[in-house]
Amino acid sequence: MSAVLKPEVRLEPLTEALLDDVLRIEKSAYAHPWTRGNFADSIKSGYQLLALMGGDSLIGYFVAMEGVDEVHLLNITVAPQFQGQGYGVLMLDALSVWARSRQAQWLWLEVRVGNTRAMQVYERYGYRRVGERKNYYPADHGQREHAVVMSLKLYATHMSDTLHLDNRQRAMLAEMGVRVWSPMSEAAVMGAPAVETLVVDTSASAPVEVVLQAHAEEAHSFATASELATQAIANAAGYETATRQMPASVAKAEPAPIIIQRPEGIDQMDWSALNSTVSGCQACTLCGSRQNTVFGVGAPAKDGQAPQVDWLIVGEIPGEDEDRQGEPFVGQAGKLLDNMLGAMKLSRTGTRTAEGGGVYIANVLKCCPPGNRNPKPEEVAQCLPYLERQVALLKPKMILAMGRFAVQALLRDCVSELEGTPYGKLRGRVYQYQGVPVVVTYHPNYVLRNLPEKAKVWADLCLAMAHLQGSEKANQG
Repeated sequence: MSAVLKPEVRLEPLTEALLDDVLRIEKSAYAHPWTRGNFADSIKSGYQLLALMGGDSLIGYFVAMEGVDEVHLLNITVAPQFQGQGYGVLMLDALSVWARSRQAQWLWLEVRVGNTRAMQVYERYGYRRVGERKNYYPADHGQREHAVVMSLKLYATHMSDTLHLDNRQRAMLAEMGVRVWSPMSEAAVMGAPAVETLVVDTSASAPVEVVLQAHAEEAHSFATASELATQAIANAAGYETATRQMPASVAKAEPAPIIIQRPEGIDQMDWSALNSTVSGCQACTLCGSRQNTVFGVGAPAKDGQAPQVDWLIVGEIPGEDEDRQGEPFVGQAGKLLDNMLGAMKLSRTGTRTAEGGGVYIANVLKCCPPGNRNPKPEEVAQCLPYLERQVALLKPKMILAMGRFAVQALLRDCVSELEGTPYGKLRGRVYQYQGVPVVVTYHPNYVLRNLPEKAKVWADLCLAMAHLQGSEKANQG
């Protein structure tokens, strides 16, 4: 007998406190369930784990891993007593919204070849079969079972792209506060006039009018998406919500930061003046939340002069640890970067010798966005002149671009349709920025979540070293 739907449905982070309930569901749902260690490792690794709760009951959960431009669904499960009531689709909706908020372009998953019911659910949702992994899952009697690889292309965030969203997905997105582009291009493709409103029937009694906005809002963080999804799931499940309002969060009023126009003449500043200008910058709202600006770190330099380096490493944004310490690439990502440099016989503070060397490390943004969110376009625009001047003063012989926002900042003028190009396809080539060769590689944070990608990073580093050595021999000749 199906369980009775509960009105107190909510989404919340899946923590270790829920693992006993999670493991009971795993054992009742699967012949080869995940272990406590699997979930604990996922939590420690920073994967995204979300629980769907009905009152005090755990209805289901999912585990997802974020990559570059993509999210990989590792586990999605509905408790047997709640299956067949649409909760799996609701969690897929929540996953899609969160993935879009992280600017992912693709969702990926694997499913057992014998689990035809799950494959049908995914295909109805929009996933497509794209391949097969041999002997991927454990099976009975020590055997292994193949996995079908499935993918879902998430909608793009550009006016020139088409939105492939059905009414239910549009309603879910609107209820979650995630704005999408006006479907002008979709209507144009279909040969119909564009519309600005869409009426979606999300319950048996009352339709919901969804106004599609013409401009995209900043992406919501995982925590915000979880809070906003509560009402959306209730509405989509057909609950009466007129008397049940989400409590409004009351934040302590903080004085708005004072914005001061970025000083002119940045392109004429020396190293010392540039550093001082960044330290006192109030050109955007990030000045109100930062602890420290993060100018960069690298080889020692004489007073007022830029360090002499062959290598410039450009990352994306300072994280919370970098914000506290005022130095880029610290913590585990910093350790991995140091190991990468060590493999190249370099270090972050080593000087350039007659044989070469010398490294400087900087980020596109000099301030940490609150909650480690992605930077806004206006924030990047305010910081770019600082990075441009750093490159001009450092005069590196090679730049390593690490991460999507670093690539967008450095290659925006030399790669057509840059924003629509998958990150991996930008690897394996040498580009130019201000006349300096640029090689694209993965950010250390991504590699920490995807350890097999270390081999690709090493290939990128070898490409950069080979190009640099070839250029030096050509200059000597």
